Amino acid sequence: MKSKKLILIADDSYSITSILKKVFTLKGFDVVTVKDGEALMDAMDNMDVDILLLDISMPKLSGIDCAQKIRSMNDPKKAAIPIISITGNYGNYSIDEFKSVGIDMFMQKPLDYDQLVNMVNQYLKN
Repeated sequence: MKSKKLILIADDSYSITSILKKVFTLKGFDVVTVKDGEALMDAMDNMDVDILLLDISMPKLSGIDCAQKIRSMNDPKKAAIPIISITGNYGNYSIDEFKSVGIDMFMQKPLDYDQLVNMVNQYLKN
């Protein structure tokens, strides 16, 4: 039996994390949420995650800083995890800026949940 894929959601908005957790749990994923950049990096150090949904504007450590730290991790599997930015600040960044820090894809808030589920499924295809 194939184990469920684990999604790590890093966002300081309770409403966003709550909705995303419900959506992805109903789609058969395991979901862990964190509310700031330091908690995200602790989670990355202590668990094996299949994909990361990352807010850009978070307390303690921004999503940009987190993406850079993840891409420089010593564990090659963790350093290569797919990262999808979920952000309300898309207009402040270019696609090249996201790509340069290791963010694979982005989606602007308010989120289209069906599109986000499809995006996650595309990145997790084996």
